[in-house]
Order: sequence, then structure tokens, then C-alpha cells
Amino acid sequence: MGSNNADQIYDLDAILSELGQFGRFQIKNYILLTIPILVSGIYTISFVFTAANPQYRCFVPECENLTETTFHTEWLKNAIPYKNDEPTQCYRYENVHTNDTIIFNNGEEFCPSFWFERNEIQCNDGYVFNTDHRSIANDFDILCKDQWKLTLPGTIHNIGQFVSQPLTGIVSDKFGRKFAMSIGLLASVICGISRSFSPNYLWFVTFEFLDAAIGSAVFASAFILGTEFVNPSKRVLMSSIICSGYAFGEALVGIIAWNVLSWRRLLQYLYGPGLILIVYFWIAPESVRWLIAKGRHKQVEKIIKNAAKQNGVTLSDKSLAVLEANAIVSSESKTTGPKEYTLTDVLKNISMLFRIINCSICWITCVFVYFGLSLHSVEIAGNIHLNFIAVSLVEIPGYLATYLCLDRFGRRKSLCGSFILAGICCLSFIFVTNELLTVKLILFSLGKCAITMSFVVIYVYTAELFPTPLRQTLLGLCSMFGRIGAMVAPQMPLLAKLWEPLPVFSFGVMSCISGLLVLFFPETLNIKLPDTIEEAVNIGKKV
Repeated sequence: MGSNNADQIYDLDAILSELGQFGRFQIKNYILLTIPILVSGIYTISFVFTAANPQYRCFVPECENLTETTFHTEWLKNAIPYKNDEPTQCYRYENVHTNDTIIFNNGEEFCPSFWFERNEIQCNDGYVFNTDHRSIANDFDILCKDQWKLTLPGTIHNIGQFVSQPLTGIVSDKFGRKFAMSIGLLASVICGISRSFSPNYLWFVTFEFLDAAIGSAVFASAFILGTEFVNPSKRVLMSSIICSGYAFGEALVGIIAWNVLSWRRLLQYLYGPGLILIVYFWIAPESVRWLIAKGRHKQVEKIIKNAAKQNGVTLSDKSLAVLEANAIVSSESKTTGPKEYTLTDVLKNISMLFRIINCSICWITCVFVYFGLSLHSVEIAGNIHLNFIAVSLVEIPGYLATYLCLDRFGRRKSLCGSFILAGICCLSFIFVTNELLTVKLILFSLGKCAITMSFVVIYVYTAELFPTPLRQTLLGLCSMFGRIGAMVAPQMPLLAKLWEPLPVFSFGVMSCISGLLVLFFPETLNIKLPDTIEEAVNIGKKV
């Protein structure tokens, strides 16, 4: 080892072990990192309620008073057609007795069936809503027309992430994880608050796109930051803790939306507190591994010595000598730092190219099945907010399973097993009749937990499969392809028109195929994170 190459002197995992596995310094930083993950869960899913399609029906002026009416009345089936035991939103029966007035039966409004013919006509007199919650459907008059405008914000959000994630990865690898995360947080807050003042639909979707495009850096940067700062034995624990914050963030959206009637006020409540997160520019930690890769050894020495002080440990003479030697090298020579890589360097390597393609396929499956199961979930309760909260929190057992399995069975077996389990649950779901509702609920919950586990494992796995200088760039690239799954998942109901079980069948088949493709990855359990392309290629090989 040449002493003039600072990067070769470090054994960072050994130094991190001396600092202690989970001391005061690490706990403080993980709390700081869990908050952006929780916020990311909030900001990613807010469109579910801001662009919700409320339950409504036609107002029938000859039968009710708009200021005093209720959504369900005894005479409603006489005036409005029903579908799936609910009144249709945009049609009513034609009144052939236009001169008749409301009849009251024991104080109740009553409209006899002979007033109406079974000829359906569109609503012309307004609507009666089954909820006091308002979404953009109310304010921008997206009722019974242009219904695609209510599904578009979700697609726009995922397109924003698809376009930006490789770019945010490059920014993170170039300027640091802390910079990318802090910029993403601030931009999301600005876009979210701006969206709450939208004067029209175009303004709303524009800022939805910008929110996703810039804010997508938050989750990936915080995750990479946490992964790079711990030694291999604690990466899984860190990943499970951080990802649980995402599920709680989603559930928090449901809780707040349940109690806030206006979508504008909802956005202000969700995004407003985020203004305080501007302090992350100063208090968030920077990745020690990234600093080493950039040759900023004086900052490395400062961070590690501060960590030792907070944890109440004394570094060995060997570790102190390494830190000081690298700091001297950093001061004396700015040009002898580690080799920089470009994306082209990785793509030229056949082994790395195959790894990227395989990883991208697994990401597409993960995101496709995860969002697909959420969109096709059975109703846990009639209240849409309670249903959403429950579907979010069912992910927590998946995170727990990740922590229990990942270090026992390794990354490859855990990812393969969780994919296969999700696939078996989806395929089995097809053959269970509606009479066995409990069995269907168990299969759904188990499948959602399994694909949630896959999501956590693939984040950990991707971070360990690629070299430090391009780690977040390649994570962003694979995650970008994953967004294809998120864009396709909402369209799955169209396949149900061809064959009702086809969407769930697609989830099951893709999960099983990806489970088999995982077997081509090398095992990364307890390995040192690769800092060069050569080290990444040689993972699992005896060299």
C-alpha cells in the first residue's frame, strides 16, 4: 500500500467498529435520517387524497332540498340507477311528471317510482355528496367529466420520479448525500405549499411534477447516507428502522386527511412543518465513505473524532495514525485522490451491465407489485381513510421480517424468498372464492408483507452491489426503471375487463420470475462496500 494514496490506507469498517455498533452518535444520526424518510412517505402519497374522487350522486330537485338532503334516501332508487349497490354518480332517471311537487310521508320526502321513466339522463342540477371532504374534483369542477384528470396526478408524480432519479443520483454522488437530501426537502416543501394555492388544474399538476422531480432525492439520499455510515452487521437494522418511518408517514397522511376537510388545508398541514427542515443543511451528517471517495480526509477525521467523543470511546493508536496520515495527505495533495468513475465506465463492463439490467427488472417488479396490491386491496373498512391507514401499517411486519431474515439467510435468499412468497400469495388468491373472505385477507396481507420485504432488501442489495463513487447514481437508475411499474400499476383494472384475475395473475408471475433472476446476483452479506468497479465485479469471488 502506498502512503501517497489516502484511500488505500483506510479500513473504515474497522474504525466504525471501534466507535461502537449503536452509540449516541449513531442513534442521533438515525433519528435525523428517519425524519426525512417519514416526510418522504407523506409527500409521495398525498395525491391519494388531494386528487380523490368523492362519492356523489345527482341532485333531484323535484324530490329534495339541496340544503337539507341526505346522500341515501328511501326513494333514491326510484330516481337514480344503482351500480354495485351504490347510486351512479352522473346519471339519473328522467322525470315524466315535471309538475309534481315533493310528497311528504310522515315527515320524510317521498318520490314515487311512477314519476320516473327508466330512461337515464345526465345530471343537470348539481350534486349531493356523501362526504364533507373536498378535493380538486370539487374546486376544479372535475365531476362527471374529464375523470382522467383525477388519476393523472399519480401518473405525473411517478413520471417526475422516473425522469429525475438518475439526475438526483448524479447530484448526490457529485455534491454529497447531505446536499441532495436537503435540497430535496426544501424543494418539496415549496412545491407542496405552492400546490395548496393552485388557482387551476394546470398549476396543481405542474407543482406535483416538480415536487416529485426534485423531492425524489430525499428517500434515496437518506437511505444511502445511513447505509454507508454503519458497518455491515448493522445495515439491516438501520434499513428496517428507516423504512418503517416511510410506512408511518403514509399512515400519518391518512390520519390527517381524515380530520381535515379541505385539500388545500391538508397540503398546508402536511408540508408547512417541513419548513423547519431547512436546518438539515447544517445539522445532517455527511457520508464518511463519500468524503473518503472525494479525498476530503480532514472532514473524515473531524467526523470520526467527534463520533468517538459522543460515544465515549477512545480510538486505537492505529486508527488515529490512519486518520492523521490521511488528513496530511489531503492537505498536501489535492490531486492524488481516488479514481473518479463515469456511468460509461460501468456500462462498458459486461458483468456490471448485466447486473444493472437484472437489478432494474427486479426494481420494476417490486414497484409494480407493491403499488398494484395497494390499488387492488380489499376493503378493510368502509371508511376510506381507515382502509388506507391499515394498508399502510400492514407494511410494518414486512420490515420486521426483513430484520429477522436478512442477516440470517443473506441478501440473495431473502430477496428470492420474498419475491417467490409474494408470487405464490398472488397466484393462490385467484383460486380462493369470495365466500372464504378471511383466507383472501390473509393471502393479501401476506403478499403485501412479502413485497414490502422485497422493497427493503432490494434497497440494501442495490447499495451493496455497486461502487461508492457511483452508488447513488446506479441506485437512482435502477429506481428510475422501477417507476415504470408504478406507472403501469394503475392501468391494471383495464386488464380485468379481459379476465378478472389477470391483474393479480400478472403480479404473481412477475414476482416468481424476478425471484429466479435474483439467483444470478452475488451474495453481499457482511462484505465491505466496494469502492471501485473491480471490487464490485469481484464480490463473492475468491481473488
